Amino acid sequence: MKKQDVIALLPASFDPITLGHMDLIKRASKTCNKLIILVMNNFGKKYTFSTQQRLELVEIAVKKLKIENCDIEVRASNSFLAKEFYDTQANFIVRGIRNSQDFDYEHSAEVINSKIYKKDYQEDNFETLYLIASEEYTYISSTSVRQLLTDRDNFLNYATLWLDASVAQKIVEFCNL
Repeated sequence: MKKQDVIALLPASFDPITLGHMDLIKRASKTCNKLIILVMNNFGKKYTFSTQQRLELVEIAVKKLKIENCDIEVRASNSFLAKEFYDTQANFIVRGIRNSQDFDYEHSAEVINSKIYKKDYQEDNFETLYLIASEEYTYISSTSVRQLLTDRDNFLNYATLWLDASVAQKIVEFCNL
């Protein structure tokens, strides 16, 4: 008998993917046997990297993690998270929490998505698993990385504090640094 699939969704904008995101992916992969990483497009947000570039950066990072015992799928999404949850038959959403501000934001998003899910699909099983950021990654944010992009020397000197080296190299190519 085949073990029942446990499917988790890990949505984020990944603009760009950081070491903190990579740690979250690695840890999330231990909670399920299929992890769908959604590179989300929020129409109210302006992105530094295109959807295709963000997908490529996530794929590079996932390949570096060499995760076994979990099927990883990476794809872009323009949909409501509730729709993705339903369409993929996911068991839960995984969200990373660095601090109390992250929790407040994520909890509000969960309540909204749960209400949308219940209204659209008449189901009450929208669940979120919060993973507290590993201590060494609590200071990392994509915003910090984007601030480095304003100066080539700063980016080259400090990017690997926030990014995997192969991801940083691809960003150099994307941005002509």
